[in-house]
Amino acid sequence: DNHDHLHDEFGKAGGVLIAGGSPTFVAGRIENNHGGGVRVSGGGSTPRFEQGTVFRGNLNGRALEVYDTGIEMSNCKVENNPEGGLWYEGVGYAPSVITGTVFANNGDSLSNNGALHFEIRGGNLSISNCVFYGNKMNGDGADLFSNGLRFNDDYQGNTITLSQSVFFHEGTNSNGLHMVSNEFESALAMDHSTFFNDDTIFGSGNNSVTVEDVFYGIDPRFCEPTSGNFNVAANTMLLEHFENGMLPGLHLSTGCDAIIIAPVFTSYLDEVYDVNED
Repeated sequence: DNHDHLHDEFGKAGGVLIAGGSPTFVAGRIENNHGGGVRVSGGGSTPRFEQGTVFRGNLNGRALEVYDTGIEMSNCKVENNPEGGLWYEGVGYAPSVITGTVFANNGDSLSNNGALHFEIRGGNLSISNCVFYGNKMNGDGADLFSNGLRFNDDYQGNTITLSQSVFFHEGTNSNGLHMVSNEFESALAMDHSTFFNDDTIFGSGNNSVTVEDVFYGIDPRFCEPTSGNFNVAANTMLLEHFENGMLPGLHLSTGCDAIIIAPVFTSYLDEVYDVNED
């Protein structure tokens, strides 16, 4: 419940401003701050967020802003932040690793980012065993938006790996993953992941997209997602693609009885398509 902390050189944050050092947040709660949650600034800062740290309800700014560096995040929740979850800018002097984290209901139809906005020069991002649920933004890329820019020959374009993750949107949501086409080559490699809808993955312009074992029409059957419970039912369709005890997100095993719903069609993507975004 804090308000903006303004630093002349490093910008602002409503809750925590990290202008140096590499602190570790364990089971922390970054909630209801005005001006955003956490701001990480400078190539020397590589903080860790782990073991149930929650970013929730931060206003007039994103849950977490990262400038000129990277972070490590494991077993966290980033949820209900109306102006977006994670926002990257600057130069990717350090890589980011995000695993076992739930991104839920971040952004809205007017916001310029949803769950994760990776607009950086030469960024390196690894995402695994994560859940993306109900994120929104004004345009494509509500779950992951990447725009790889250039700083110099060593830092240009973005490199993203995404594996063992689940994407869920109700209705006819536009593409959850979007890579901006520009003159700098970026790459997305995605494997062993599922979508509830038929979100399209395109490699366009100078970008390359490779996919392996990516499935569509898979209902995870979360137990009570509206209450923040992302355990899955005993009859989850995820068990067709993940082993029990190795499910994505915070809860690695099933957590409620079978949920009976109408059957859905499942499709399988094993090709990458190029499109011209003129």
